[in-house]
Amino acid sequence: MDGSAWFTSVAWDDVLGCLEALGIDNPYHALPPEGRQVDAVEFLAWWEDALGRMRDARERLPVLHRVWHGNGSDAGYCACRGRGWMVEGSYDELTATSLTAAVWAQRRGGLAYVPPVVEEAAPELARVFSTPANAVRQEVPLTPDAFERIFRGTPLTLEHGRLPDFFAAELGAVEALARHAAARGEPVGVYGY
Repeated sequence: MDGSAWFTSVAWDDVLGCLEALGIDNPYHALPPEGRQVDAVEFLAWWEDALGRMRDARERLPVLHRVWHGNGSDAGYCACRGRGWMVEGSYDELTATSLTAAVWAQRRGGLAYVPPVVEEAAPELARVFSTPANAVRQEVPLTPDAFERIFRGTPLTLEHGRLPDFFAAELGAVEALARHAAARGEPVGVYGY
């Protein structure tokens, strides 16, 4: 059996960024070029040490966000003061971005839910969505709690957590891969897709 496996490049990039921020020595700065493999025993030893240090530093790691709609990742749409807004989770930021009237009309027509109106769903948040009259585009940072209040009752959910929790399945898969390859004396290849 080959010791290689698939691992999301997004997760890998996030892991590398956190390792760098924590000052953890990392000989695997990027995904190996296609076809290149690394020694599984060495990789496993480094990986277990890196994961342990990430878990120890969990509270210093950024909180990651992802908006889910049904079975896929998506953006959330809501309205406030007659204007359309798109809410997205991007790495460690959760933001609402104002949309032009044309874009709002186009996106609203394709939604499988009625976009919540902020003034009705979470009136205390309406003031943070206030748009200056001359603003063409505005971005508003949101907390997970604010997202939950706005989108309660819609099919949208928000996944958020520190990196070891957010990517627990992916991190566990890499560890299992490295253990399997090391036990069989095979090299390991980590690829993004």
